[in-house]
Amino acid sequence: MQAGARSGVLAVALVVALALVAGSASARERIRSTVTIGTGEASSGQQFIKGRVTSPKAKCERRRKVVLYWDDPPKSGGYEAVARDLTNSRGAWRINAPDLEIPPGGYYAKVRPARRGGDQCKGARSASINVIGS
Repeated sequence: MQAGARSGVLAVALVVALALVAGSASARERIRSTVTIGTGEASSGQQFIKGRVTSPKAKCERRRKVVLYWDDPPKSGGYEAVARDLTNSRGAWRINAPDLEIPPGGYYAKVRPARRGGDQCKGARSASINVIGS
């Protein structure tokens, strides 16, 4: 093989290798996620904290682990993880109160980053809500 032909083959091989690297890098997308939080009450009187994980891609909404954090006002020790749930196929989650009523205090929900089919779903934190005892 002549020197010119060899350098041409090397140049083509280099272009193909760079295209493969660029293609695999772009396949690993970082996808934004958000998580909401709110309260609700069933017809039985059972109170619950609920929310939804939303994302531009459905795969980043379903089967995400949501962790609920609570700040007990009398203790003032800061927030601590108290419960968790997995989102359903539409990104909805729900955690029932330990008794019938939600304990007073501050709450927020957090969803951790997750890999889904080569993509990275970003983590998110909800706004904080305050629940006042009855």
